[in-house]
Amino acid sequence: MDLNSRIEAFVSLREKLLTVTIETEEALYASIRSNNAWFTIESVDEALKGIVAMLEPNALKTFCADYVIHNDSKKTIGLVLAGNLPAVGFHDVLMVLLAGYEANVKLSSEDKFLIPYLVHLLPAELRNNIHYIDRLDLKAIDGIIATGSTNTSRYFETYFSSKPNIIRKNRTSCAVLTGEESEEQLAALGKDVFTFYGKGCRNVTKLFVPEGYSFQFVLDVLSKHYTEIIHNSKYSNNYDYYKSIYLVNRAEHLDTGFLILIKNEGWGVPLSVLYYQEYKNEADLNALLDQSKEQIQCVVGSAFIPFGEAQCPAISEFADGIDTMRFLLDL
Repeated sequence: MDLNSRIEAFVSLREKLLTVTIETEEALYASIRSNNAWFTIESVDEALKGIVAMLEPNALKTFCADYVIHNDSKKTIGLVLAGNLPAVGFHDVLMVLLAGYEANVKLSSEDKFLIPYLVHLLPAELRNNIHYIDRLDLKAIDGIIATGSTNTSRYFETYFSSKPNIIRKNRTSCAVLTGEESEEQLAALGKDVFTFYGKGCRNVTKLFVPEGYSFQFVLDVLSKHYTEIIHNSKYSNNYDYYKSIYLVNRAEHLDTGFLILIKNEGWGVPLSVLYYQEYKNEADLNALLDQSKEQIQCVVGSAFIPFGEAQCPAISEFADGIDTMRFLLDL
């Protein structure tokens, strides 16, 4: 297929996804849910909504126009996909297929159904370029894109060192508050925090707030809109566990009954916990963000990504800021 045909195939995929519901794909949703209790109906719907937005026709064509993509270049790329969110590896699959390449795909055991389902909706000329494997054969690939934790990245960096690669590590996201936010903005912030139960790299897990910031308003707004999250048993188990730790250790914290806020300058934020750190002024804030740029995927705030839009990356927003398409085309 030439590039225009590949683009049209993904536009067609978008149209198909607009009609997907729990009623039309009951067996799919059931399989996904039974395999991973974090992948609720709402989480799968949110992931599909993000893919639909990513495949908006004009955005897709504009994106491809920024690159010189040849129709006669054939490479095979190894993809090691993450499984923390439903179809989180779709963007990598999309990039490989738009480039006109093939992919040997190692699916995560946590997300075994949704990626194959999406690929199956593509025309045979495209889906036949995706091969699912249990173990990557380095001799069979020209490059590798592997996503995992900071710990697994060390293994990836060693094992895949002989091939051109993108190795992704743990990242998370933060929000900057000034104290001037409206109720609507803080409600939208809750979406950045709680969508996918906080398990994604684009989930806000830390707040930067002015010195002396009062949390009462933000806690009231979050409590007004997001208390139902505690009804997910896996989430509530995390909440109960960390609440007990902070109580036993007598650590000063704020507690909404479904979310714990604690002052911490670190980035390894547990699920159901939100860290916060104070800043003195704009210069201090910028220095703090710059110091932590290797841990931050995106920043939400009035002067940054708008509240509520952290989970809606454009097709050109690459994980870790590394241009995946450029990497592929330069192989």
